[in-house]
Amino acid sequence: MGGCDRRDRSLPGDLHMKNKNDLLTQVRHLLGKPRGVVKLENIYLIRLGRCQGQTIWVVHGGRVHQLLYPYFLSGGNDQRYRYTPENEVWIDHRMGLSELRYTILHELLERKLMRERGWSYNRAHKDALAAEEKARLHDERRCARKEDAAAALWATRWRKSALKIGSTKRHCIYRAFYGTVKGLKVWLVDGTEVRRMLDGNFLYAGHDLNAGYIPKGEIWLDLNVSCEEAWFSLQGELASREAELAGHSEDLSDKIGLVAQWRERQKQEVLCRKHEVNLPPVNYGVRERGHKKK
Repeated sequence: MGGCDRRDRSLPGDLHMKNKNDLLTQVRHLLGKPRGVVKLENIYLIRLGRCQGQTIWVVHGGRVHQLLYPYFLSGGNDQRYRYTPENEVWIDHRMGLSELRYTILHELLERKLMRERGWSYNRAHKDALAAEEKARLHDERRCARKEDAAAALWATRWRKSALKIGSTKRHCIYRAFYGTVKGLKVWLVDGTEVRRMLDGNFLYAGHDLNAGYIPKGEIWLDLNVSCEEAWFSLQGELASREAELAGHSEDLSDKIGLVAQWRERQKQEVLCRKHEVNLPPVNYGVRERGHKKK
């Protein structure tokens, strides 16, 4: 590799025998059962809102993995994880948007079963997986109906260049319903398919006023984007669409959308740091059975 000397023993990630004991010590610490308390710092990224009395936060999964619990993946709740503050559900920022809804559903149900019924984590986790399965099937059927309804709109909008080289008109764009926001239907779509057959410039998100292939009253979010970035993309699309409705040009509306994203990033940064400052130190570790606070 240009510019790198394999003999340079200071290269990051290069493990040498002289560091073996240090490495084993780190592994034992991470995979063991650390005791005591820890102050949460630079963990929170986005406050998504509240659901069933729980505040849903997107957190920095890498920092949780490194500082709190090396097995942290996807999400967590205050019943399973001692380090998750009461009445909070955590969502791993590394996860794709496609899994966001199912993960929130999973964590809320798992928490409820552990807290209200005193179930073990394994039993509650199994039931939550079953609920996910049903939700995925529901989305599959709903999206199939949506695909059929949109077929006429897309009939004249397939990319001629894609058809010319042999691509087929497969209908697999809609993947899940995100929700209704400010009266608009927000859908998760397969951005790869959108770019393959409808618009090579579709990136992250789009709305009906700047993309003729998106049905009226809809915003599309690319499910390939992380759940963290998708939140900011959604704020941008909402602002951009409002600007176009107000009579601004598409170019200016796009810029207004970018400003809305920047402002939302600043807002979330302030919100998250303030939240962390006000939190007391938390415990390490996990629970194997539900715990009801007295």
